[in-house]
Amino acid sequence: GYNVKQTLDGGFICIGVDGNVTNQIWLVKTDSLGNKQWEQHYGGAQYELSQNIEVCSDGGYIFTGVSRNGGVGLPNGNIQVTKVDSLGNVVFDKYFGDVYDYDAGDNVIETQDGDYVVVGTYKTSVRVYPFILKLNSLGDSLWLNTYTPFSGNSNSNCFRSIVELNDGSFVAAGFNWFTDSVVIGRDHGLVIK
Repeated sequence: GYNVKQTLDGGFICIGVDGNVTNQIWLVKTDSLGNKQWEQHYGGAQYELSQNIEVCSDGGYIFTGVSRNGGVGLPNGNIQVTKVDSLGNVVFDKYFGDVYDYDAGDNVIETQDGDYVVVGTYKTSVRVYPFILKLNSLGDSLWLNTYTPFSGNSNSNCFRSIVELNDGSFVAAGFNWFTDSVVIGRDHGLVIK
């Protein structure tokens, strides 16, 4: 298990990985006392990982992560965004990214206008970038912005979380691989509005 949220009916939705089912993403829905109501597995025969889940205003759930089962970057990792209904049935399952390993979604939120925003790691042939991806309610891409790290090139260049402010702008937080004058690489915190 990686993350849990309270659901609109007072129960809980838990997300994790089931190692007994080819490392597929695993959702478990419980009532308010923790009694299991349903569970579902998502993914193919290859590696899947999702560590965050969001409860949507329509009672469904959306999660993002990394997948080696779909998208242009096979067999490397692609950003996967999956929306399911209140019973765990897939509404949409989308893949984004480049052909280079390693693209991954780290977090997703529902926005005030009913769309979704995903943050994570985006790799091109040149370097690794933190990114923000805006999707419409059907999971189609509206825009993708990458942010050039100050220095260094590492899979640590990423956003791990995002919040929407009342004015519709966003604040994203994550890491930046930093190399100083002594040429020592290390992670620094990164916050962008």
